Amino acid sequence: MRARRSNMVPVLMLGLLVMTAALEDAHADDCFPELEPPEVLARFGQEVELNCSTKCLDYDGVYWAAGGLKTPLTYRFAILTYTVSRWDETPQCRVRHSASLDYIKDLPLVVYQTPDTVSISVESHSGGPLLEGGRYSLRCDVFNVAPVAQLTVSWLRGGRALHTDTYEERVTKTPGNVSSTLNITALRNDSGDVITCRTTLSLPGPPAEERIVANTSVDLSCPLELIPTRVVARYGSRLSARCRPTSSPPAHISWESGSVGQTSRWLNRTVVWTVNSLEDWTLQPQCLGTFGNTQCHVTLPISLFKTPDTVSISVENHSGGPLLEGRRYSLRCDVFNVAPVAQLTVSWLRGGRALHTDTYEERVTKTPGNVSSTLNITALRNDSGDEITCRTTLSLPGPPAVELTKSTALLVAVRCKMAEKESEDCSLLPLVHDIIK
Repeated sequence: MRARRSNMVPVLMLGLLVMTAALEDAHADDCFPELEPPEVLARFGQEVELNCSTKCLDYDGVYWAAGGLKTPLTYRFAILTYTVSRWDETPQCRVRHSASLDYIKDLPLVVYQTPDTVSISVESHSGGPLLEGGRYSLRCDVFNVAPVAQLTVSWLRGGRALHTDTYEERVTKTPGNVSSTLNITALRNDSGDVITCRTTLSLPGPPAEERIVANTSVDLSCPLELIPTRVVARYGSRLSARCRPTSSPPAHISWESGSVGQTSRWLNRTVVWTVNSLEDWTLQPQCLGTFGNTQCHVTLPISLFKTPDTVSISVENHSGGPLLEGRRYSLRCDVFNVAPVAQLTVSWLRGGRALHTDTYEERVTKTPGNVSSTLNITALRNDSGDEITCRTTLSLPGPPAVELTKSTALLVAVRCKMAEKESEDCSLLPLVHDIIK
């Protein structure tokens, strides 16, 4: 029995040692600082308030250390009002447990700075309009931004992405300069386009923040002004348009319109183009300017329209006379010689209430065309005397937007199914008439 007791003593001592070590580890976990906020995203020069606390029961105090600054020892928590003035500094919260032991926790701090400037230049170009067909390099310079590794530089035209550069290999925390290059070929259709260089800093969270910090643009437009800037005109109408420079005087300005119209010169280097009767559906005249050794142009958009010659309603597979009560009929509205068909809407109405609508966006031709629309109805006794209207509407671009309408109406006559002869209440003679607005 004595031998067994003597063997149990080391085992008990070992258990006590393991338990003591576990308690000490738990105590150490409680003594590590807790940060609020747990991480900080701050602009360089920004002032932030930091809070540190501990659950430790046996300690001398809590304090912050940042650079050469230390806050006084306090009990339970310590507050630091900190101005971010260095790129390589990491504030630390410390819990003083004894003269020789501190529990330390670093504050995760991300410092950023938006660019001082973002600029676009055309490399190896002396200025003025770009030469059609020439190859050019657009350079976007971004100055004094951080962190560079989180920066994205994007090139866009009309909201459409053209090219993107990133800089993940630039891991330094301090601000830096970057550049991005976009190669283009100057095409005639580019005139008037705006190409944008957009810089974006994607910053860590939570929550992750994506800050579009700067945009700058290069205008590829030709320095010529049209008055008016676009034309919406009735087929066969008279048209006059002016073209003048908006920057340095060009060597020459002229209109290019085939053999349509006449050109004359006005005051202030203005060139006037006149057409007495505009009858070319595809005409897109251009004003051309020569500036030094480069040439550019602007196009005058012309939208010609023509209201329908006629709008008519017919009842398909019906020989005429009143409709028979209870029978299904197809009403057909025919619209003749209208343009542009893609801008046309045909609507069926009864007593001002819309019944059916057809559009023709797929008919993209500019020249006049014919269309038809069908409305299926069942002839009811109460319909007799109703007016069903087919209304055509041309929606023309602006400003201001214009709508032109032309309508025709059918006065419905229904013959009672059980009547031996037509009665005054159940049938009226069919009548078709035009309404023009």
